[in-house]
Formats: sequence, C-alpha cells, structure tokens
Amino acid sequence: MMMMKCMMMLFPACFFAVVAYRREEMEATMRLGLVHPMQRIAPWLVDTSRVNDGGTFVAAIPLNPQKTGDEVTITVSVADDRRYANDIVAAYTPFDADISKVSPVRVARLRYETGAEVDEPTAVVKMYLTNMRSDYKFVVFESPQFYCNPDPLSNGCDDWSFFDGAEAAITAVATSPDPVRFFDSNEPRAARVLPAYPQQFKIVWTSNGEEEDNGCDLSGGRGFVLASKTASPAYHADDLCGSPAKDVGFLPPGAVHEVAFACAAPEVVTYRCGSYGDYLFDEKTFRCPAAAFRDLQDEDDNAESNTTTITPPTKIAIFGDLGRGERDGDDSITFHEYGAPARKTAELLASYDDLDFVFHNGDLSYAVGYLSVHDDYLDMIEQFASKFPYGVGLGNHEIDYPSYPADRRPSKYTGFDSGGECGVPAMRLFPVADTEIYNKSWWSVDVGLMHVAVLNDEVDYSRGSDQWRWLEKDLAEVDREATPWVIVSGHRPMYVDSSYSNSADGGAGDVDVMENLILHVEPLLLEFQVDVFWAGHNHAAQRHCTCRDGQCVDRPDENSTYSNPRAPLQLVVGTGGADFTRNANNSDFAVNVFYKFGVGILTAHNATHLTYDFVDNGANGPLGGDSVQGMVLDSATIVRDLPAQGSHRSSKKKHTGIDHQDAIIIAALVVAVMVIALIGLAASRKRNTGEYVVARIEDDDEVESDRGSEQYTPSEDGQEIIATTNNPSANNSNYVPPTSTVV
Repeated sequence: MMMMKCMMMLFPACFFAVVAYRREEMEATMRLGLVHPMQRIAPWLVDTSRVNDGGTFVAAIPLNPQKTGDEVTITVSVADDRRYANDIVAAYTPFDADISKVSPVRVARLRYETGAEVDEPTAVVKMYLTNMRSDYKFVVFESPQFYCNPDPLSNGCDDWSFFDGAEAAITAVATSPDPVRFFDSNEPRAARVLPAYPQQFKIVWTSNGEEEDNGCDLSGGRGFVLASKTASPAYHADDLCGSPAKDVGFLPPGAVHEVAFACAAPEVVTYRCGSYGDYLFDEKTFRCPAAAFRDLQDEDDNAESNTTTITPPTKIAIFGDLGRGERDGDDSITFHEYGAPARKTAELLASYDDLDFVFHNGDLSYAVGYLSVHDDYLDMIEQFASKFPYGVGLGNHEIDYPSYPADRRPSKYTGFDSGGECGVPAMRLFPVADTEIYNKSWWSVDVGLMHVAVLNDEVDYSRGSDQWRWLEKDLAEVDREATPWVIVSGHRPMYVDSSYSNSADGGAGDVDVMENLILHVEPLLLEFQVDVFWAGHNHAAQRHCTCRDGQCVDRPDENSTYSNPRAPLQLVVGTGGADFTRNANNSDFAVNVFYKFGVGILTAHNATHLTYDFVDNGANGPLGGDSVQGMVLDSATIVRDLPAQGSHRSSKKKHTGIDHQDAIIIAALVVAVMVIALIGLAASRKRNTGEYVVARIEDDDEVESDRGSEQYTPSEDGQEIIATTNNPSANNSNYVPPTSTVV
C-alpha cells in the first residue's frame, strides 16, 4: 500500500556504477515489506571475479522439464572453509543472462548438510520453475553480509539483520554448466477469462509467439476459433517508464493471444487453446455467469396479483492486494517476493463452483518492475481465472510513477510504487479495457442482479474529468429493473479506518485520498443510489456504516442488517495476501475492522436482499493451525423495499437520490402550488370578464406507486424464489444477456 521511495534499482544509471545506498534507506524500504533482503543480489553489486574458480559446484536436474510447474532439483557442494550460513542460489533466465546487468527470477537459501555420510558440505534445493520462454541457469552467491530468522509459513524470513559492510559486493562463486530448458519454449499457458467488449468474454493466454494459427477449441458447437488479436510481444522495454522495469528487472513477456466468445448461465464452456493442430493446453472449464436479470411475470391483466420469478442468486468475489505465493514444497521464492498468503487465496477462489465473477481491484502481482513475477503470478491465478470471469482494476503498484511520457495519462500520485511499469504490463496481460489508451482502464459490466463499475482512482477522478464524466454516464444508464443492485469499486477506499495521512506524492495518504473521493465521487454515488462501494489498498478487512459526507448514516442492527440504507455501504477488502497495514484509528464510521487474509463474497439473493461475507483463505494462523479455509469471519445483509416502476430505482432514469416518502411529499407540494396558482388565475379571469371560472386539476402525473405487498426473501436452498407483488407495472419478459461496457 505504502509508497516506495527508492526501489534498489530505481534509475537506469544505477547499474552502470556502484550505487552507495544508505543502510537506513535500505532497511526502511524492507520494513515496508516490499523489498525482500535477498534482493541484495543487485546487478551492480555482483562480483563475478570468482565464478567457477573450483571451490563451489552447482548442478540441476532434470535438464528438460516438461511444462510449467515441474520440479527442478539444484545441488550445491562447497569446500568446508567457504561455506556461509546464508549462501544463496539464484535462478536466471535466459541461460546467457549477464548477472551483472539483470536480476534473477528466483532465489533460495542454502542449508548445507555435513557429516561422515557426505564428502563435503552439500545443499539441495527444490524449485518449481515457470516456463518463461527461455532456458535457465543457476548461480551460487556467498552471502555473509546478513542473516535470516526463517519464517516457516512463507519460506522466507520474518526478520533480517545486517552486519557491518552491508553495502559490499555480493560474490558469485559458481554457475551451473548446463542450461535447464523446457521441452517446449512455446508452451501455451496461463489461461484467464476476462470480460470483453463488444463481445462478452475473451480467453487470454501466453506463449512465446513463434507458432501460427493460434486459437481455442471451444465446446457448444463453436469449434476451433482463431485468435481475434495477438500482441507479440505483449510489450517492449521502451513502453515502460523507468527502472527497474525497463532495465535490470525487464524480461521479455512473450505473446498474448485473445479469443472472444459469448455465453450465459447455465452453460459451461470447455476449451483448449494454443496452435491449431499442434499443441493445446489441457482442457479447462469456464462457468458462464448469470445473465442480466429480468422479471418474468404473468401477463394476465385480469389477475389480482402477478407472480414474479427471480433468477438464481448472483454471487461475486471481491478483494484487492494479492501478491504472489509459492507452491507447497518449493524451497525458493519469487525474486521480489511479496504476499505469501496469496496462494491460499487463489486456492480458496478455485474451490468455489458457483461464482459468477471474480473482481480484483488492483495491486495484482506486486512485481513492481521485476517482470518475471508476472509470469509466476499468471500461473498462480490460473486455477480460478480460467474458471470464472476475472475482472481487474489497477492499483498504485501497477500505475504510480513520478514521470510519464508526454503522450500518456499520468498517475495522480507520484511515488515509485509501480517500479517503472506505469500500468503497461497489467493492461497488456489483462486487457479488460482499451489497452491502446494507457491507464484509461475504468469499465463496467452487468452480471446477474448486479451492475458493477470499476474505477481507476490512481489517475484523475476529479469532478469534470474524463473518468468522472464516464462514471456519471454509466450510472445514469443503469437499468435498475435488470440490475437492481449497483456496486462501485476503486483501489483506494472512500472510507477507511486509518491514521495514515501524507500530503506528499500527490496526496497519497489514506486520509487525503478519502477526503478527495468523498468530495468528487461520493456525490455521484448518492445521486444514483449506489448500494455498495468497496476498495482495497489498506491491507485490512473493514466493514463500515453506510456513509455520507464523512459521517455514519446507517449503522447495522444487532443482526448486522442494514435496513433501507440511505447511502452506500462502505467496505475495505485489502486482504488477498499482502502484509497487513495496522493503522486503524477507531473511526466513528467503522463497524468491524480486523486483520485476516481472505476475500469478500457479495451475494444478491433477489432485488431486496444482498449479503456480504468475509471468507477466511486458510492462511491466518501459525502454519494455518487456527485458520479454516472457507470459514465466514464477518457477515452483513442489506434489506430494502422492492423497487417499483416510477421510483428512483427504475430503468434508465436519472436517479435523484430522493427516497420514497420524500418524493410523495414533494409531489403533494407541487400539486398544492398548482391548485393555488390555477385558483388565482381563475379569480383573475372572473374579475376581468365578469365570468366565474371553475378550475379542475387532473392528476395526470404519476406519483410513486405503492411498494409490493410482500418483500422478497432468499430461500434456504438458493433455488428460484417466487414472490407476490401488487405492482402490475413490473411486467417485463424480455431476456437480456450479460453485457460489458468498456471505455
């Protein structure tokens, strides 16, 4: 969440000279949790003068792993007098990489075994490698400058200390003689399904781009569909803004392919993608989300009441701030490791069978300029992103950087949080929005009973800006009969229980951002009766009141129910895997604030009941001991009256934010004024003509109709719900499939 003032490899000039970093700056950055101490293998600090001088040997097997995720075993043996307790083995790709100019992609501590059974101290490390489209080598470094207190939960360190001379060069002492090369460097991999426009969905995957006729074999009689778009490569180093992304952290991203298709529940689509007739990845299954809701009612005009059938509940997952976790049994970590519990979150999401959508509102992989992390991240999320629609927003660790090219939309905040990426990798690897316009990545989608709008609040959202005007138009055009629940998301919270204020870096503190979002965005949420605003960024789980103007409007009752709320419910779900941000400030609007890893689940049961659950990802105790994956740790429900025709929740009318009772009072006042005016006019005409005029007012204007006599309630088994309403204007048998609007 916090800004990184200096990422050890900030400017291109850094790797042309030895940079004298102050120890306090390095340690302060590490305390933020965003720079792993094994990142001490900075290229400009590497001493290669002793590589392969005969005292240390390293070898890896197998030399030809079959596919991404295969295990490779690295064995290191050393002379006894050269063994350090914190020696490191690092993986580089490609094999001919210059270790004095680029960063490794994985690192692991060496734990030497000694004794009569071994001739010399030996360490064995297991790494699960990702196919990054090129071969690997392994380099051993002597590392006496710092030591680690191991953290068994993350395979990392929970505390690091530095000896004197921490800025000294780190010495490479051995390199593996033979390359480790995947069986097929063009392996199609990392499938993810994204919302698309004008098509409904698109399957996106990665390869090295060498093959032709890329596409997907789709079920449902669709056959083999050729890719509608291929970007090869997905981006270049020159597309990026600064270091480390465009130099020491750069890794060619390969090609990104897209195949568009349409479907709606209850269809389940199976697919395999790759090069036609040659090499497709293993079959995957995609659960099509619920179509946009429509009432289906009897059209018997003589019926005293109409029967309304509501579609099955709509269920979406919401979270932010994920990061990258490792596979069980992997002795190594991703270079620039951050967010170890993220793998448990990915496993939790993949365990669901009934999600309609997964929304991730920014801070995705935390690669922050070390681009190999994106490859590892794509493989981690494939288990759920290939199964459900995966809709992403962008956060500070994708966007923020102090200097942008003149032709780009700059970040609102000026920290170095993206490590020079400036949104490019995220937008090219997850092309939800128009990737030809950098950082114009706000979008919306109708899914089941919900309309969800995703903001990019890392760029300008002030009143009158492009993004603000888009949100106003998007909310004004919502059809509340089709999607009675409206959800808006941004990366940064509009309401957050936090003491962090920072007027620097463009006003990036939690309190500063909250004030700005309330000033510029909240009026739109109130005007158009948005039901929920949720965010991440602050690494905590927070459920608040419904809020307005910085104050609590509606508190829940003893059953955590918000009844007919008068403002949006405010949620913070920054708990995907990134280290917790413990800066809660006991704000008056806060209802429940806690620090657990997990995701939020929003379930719209019908037009009147919506439930929020916070679900444990299983990584919240020592070695997961007191953490149960799937357990609900917090729950709340919004209950409201059934929207009726002519109300401020009706279809495609600009909602005034005036509630039902207020509307009746205003209408009555208008009628009274009209009566008085016409009586006055009649009296005036009588005086002028000597005639008596009787004024009669016809009540032609509809005042809001009465609510239905029975509220909808969710059934226990989640099946179709039948309810009765005396509102004949609700008749609508049109079927509308899910649509996606991208701007």
